[in-house]
Amino acid sequence: MPSCRRSGSGRIAFITILGTGGYIEVRKNVDLAGRAGGNHLFLADAKGVRYVDCNAVELPFGRQLVDDVMHRTETAMTQAHCFLAVELALMAQSHARIIE
Repeated sequence: MPSCRRSGSGRIAFITILGTGGYIEVRKNVDLAGRAGGNHLFLADAKGVRYVDCNAVELPFGRQLVDDVMHRTETAMTQAHCFLAVELALMAQSHARIIE
């Protein structure tokens, strides 16, 4: 997840998913419009920008991943999925080039 530093208060975590018709942005603890709290989701397309408060949404992946490691299960993701993700990342890295 891309992130940047904020003075004195830790990380400002966010992710942006760009598509052909718009984008989705998740901001963990900063809302540029000034709303308090965290877990901000923004959907932007030709219709405009919509805000979704995600504070009440359960996020089980982290807990499930830890459980998978401890108990050798495949709840968060299958081993095949994990290996494919690593393979794709290594392929992307091998094709990457430095832009100066």
